[in-house]
Amino acid sequence: MAVAVRRILIVDSSLPVRTVLTDILMKLGQPPDTLIAVGSHEDALKEFHKSHPEMVFTEMAVNGKDSLHFIETMLNAEPRLKIVIVTAEDRTSPNVREAIRMGAFDYVEKPLRMEKIRAAFSAILVEEGGVERMR
Repeated sequence: MAVAVRRILIVDSSLPVRTVLTDILMKLGQPPDTLIAVGSHEDALKEFHKSHPEMVFTEMAVNGKDSLHFIETMLNAEPRLKIVIVTAEDRTSPNVREAIRMGAFDYVEKPLRMEKIRAAFSAILVEEGGVERMR
């Protein structure tokens, strides 16, 4: 049985990345009407305040702007928000380490693969509701 999150916000400056991430989340059982994909921090903050997502997938830099301030803003507004960083950088990157220190839940390295997204998504579901990990 698939478990859906009420709302997921996807923030990436690349339309193909937004599309791939949306497709993967739908394959994992997330209904399309619960996925909101935007290409800028400004649009993301508008959607964040409007739709109150439970989960955010964001790239480390959107349109050349560092996402650390964006992440901090969202976590200050909603400390329980689950943020997953989508990045070409690895865990040793200072930006990734800082995002995790600030409260981002996890990170997923590009290129995006179903198993990486499933692992992050499943870990959030387990933490939030005691749901068994997705296979």
